[in-house]
Amino acid sequence: MPIQNNWSGPERKEFPPLPEDTYEVAIKDIELVQGKAYKSEEMVEQLKFTFEMLEGQFKGRLLFKNISPVLSAGGAGKNPANFNLIYEAVYRKTPYQDQLKTIDANVVNGLINKTLRLVVK
Repeated sequence: MPIQNNWSGPERKEFPPLPEDTYEVAIKDIELVQGKAYKSEEMVEQLKFTFEMLEGQFKGRLLFKNISPVLSAGGAGKNPANFNLIYEAVYRKTPYQDQLKTIDANVVNGLINKTLRLVVK
């Protein structure tokens, strides 16, 4: 039977922002998606990280973050790329200490199910 015109789909849940704190999370999934480039309308490939809260009152809650799949240590007053920050939080060393020169599927998939501390500001 076809779906009736008055069906509106599931109700969208709204979640309040997390309080500023540091949380233990696991990387549950990483997908390749299209998203807007930083300070641009250009569509580019991004990595969509899905994090799951592992403890406390928010245990089980999912968080999502799209990041550019680039390596950059920052320097000269610039911040490191988000991928660098996640890699360092998981492995406790920089990608460059591992002689990592590019991000490939093996590097990205190796992060799935790893845990890290995530800071919410």
